[in-house]
Amino acid sequence: MASLRNNVGLSLAIRGETDASLEEFRKAVHVNPNFAKGFFNLGRVYALQGELEKSLENYRRALKLSPDEAKIYLGLGNVLARQGQPDEAVANFRQAVKLKPDFA
Repeated sequence: MASLRNNVGLSLAIRGETDASLEEFRKAVHVNPNFAKGFFNLGRVYALQGELEKSLENYRRALKLSPDEAKIYLGLGNVLARQGQPDEAVANFRQAVKLKPDFA
């Protein structure tokens, strides 16, 4: 059920329906509080909306659940860079590349 909600959320996000997509991602993580993809996608959409604190919170939750996922470090690094935290951003970018050397 969490994967289904996540997929609906992704479809809505692609169509630009970010508020509706957030609702689906929230439902996904409510159904499965250990669903890293749902928290990752919440982080992505919150970042798109400029809600950087909410984005960081969700990226960090995703990272706790899936610490070897390079794309989470990339997303986290991008938000930290937008917040003016370049040292933390670079550390996250480096971790992304360490985990996945071909990650560009």
